[in-house]
Amino acid sequence: MNEKVKCRIVRAEELEPLFPLLEDFGTVWLVCDRNVWVRVGRSVAERLRGGCADSGDKPSAQGKLLGTSLIDATEGNKTMATVESVIGEMLAAGADRSVLVLGIGGGITTDLAGFAASIYKRGVRFAFVPTTLLAQVDAAIGGKNGVNFHSYKNMVGIIRQPEFTYIYNKPLKTLPQRDFLSGVAELLKTFIIADAAAYDDAVGRLTAWRGSMNDSMNDSMNDSINGAKNDSSADFPTETDGSHPIPEIGELAARAAEIKASIVEQDPEEHGLRRVLNLGHTFAHAIEKLSNGSRSHGEAVSVGIILAARLAESLSGKVTDKDGQPFVCEKGLSARFERDFAAIGLPTDCSYTLKEMSEAMSKDKKAEGNKINFILPEKVGSVNIVELDMMELKEKP
Repeated sequence: MNEKVKCRIVRAEELEPLFPLLEDFGTVWLVCDRNVWVRVGRSVAERLRGGCADSGDKPSAQGKLLGTSLIDATEGNKTMATVESVIGEMLAAGADRSVLVLGIGGGITTDLAGFAASIYKRGVRFAFVPTTLLAQVDAAIGGKNGVNFHSYKNMVGIIRQPEFTYIYNKPLKTLPQRDFLSGVAELLKTFIIADAAAYDDAVGRLTAWRGSMNDSMNDSMNDSINGAKNDSSADFPTETDGSHPIPEIGELAARAAEIKASIVEQDPEEHGLRRVLNLGHTFAHAIEKLSNGSRSHGEAVSVGIILAARLAESLSGKVTDKDGQPFVCEKGLSARFERDFAAIGLPTDCSYTLKEMSEAMSKDKKAEGNKINFILPEKVGSVNIVELDMMELKEKP
């Protein structure tokens, strides 16, 4: 009998509560994105290496650090070569089966760390500290760990759950806005799947944030222009400068993580229900491939959701779902998503042809021969699974 899967999510405002959790394990091996080493990784390493007193006299997790692998967390480095490098460093340091691999970074880092741990000495324990919104609401939850294989995204991997996913809000305050918006796309995807009220709430809050940010940018731009009259070298502000003070984002992220965890716990191996989490992803993976990485995953998901909605509208009343029931999509859904996403600052346009998209989608890991399961929205808060023959896609969605 299979043991019931439980996604353990620990939420906190700071790092301190992480260290008592690590007391339950042996030594710790860090796998950390170089870009977050200074902001997060180094603090964790210093604490685990030498220890510092917590609220009591006994240091928490002192002396547990066995070593660290710093990685360049890009899609181009999400490969077996990077995993082999991590495993080689662990072997050289004498890591045994009691080691806990702790992945610190975004989704690429957690995918790599989880996969390396899952195959090291036939599997050691691992946990995550996701530092991006996308990882906190999606990539670090659910146990999907793996790497890309040539032009195939996430083609090699394993489903194995982390011991825990430690989510705290502080890293989000310094995210570049492009990275933040990539996470917003996954956040909205989750609400489109299962929570219409949360979707409306999120769109309202994020649209207001975007409006206030634009007002602030306009004021700053005017100040810069006025100042530049006597200074030709004045720098204009850009969208990626600064942070994005959204006090409600922790609450929204928690709700999205809760929804995904619930779905995963019901179908950990993705035999049925869990497939709905792929909303927009068949198109998104094709866009990522065709853009050669110029589109981030979240940006591609944003466009992918709109394309899925257009396809759903074109097929409404003409096909059946996975249970043989007529598939029906609410009219105007794709236009609604376009308006909502654009108001928040997410991309909405796709410049690729049907032929280009179909060729890229044929290499998706969910494709079975000429057939592929598309997750299509029926309305906000409800999606369905429709199997389609790629050859039957007559026009661009």
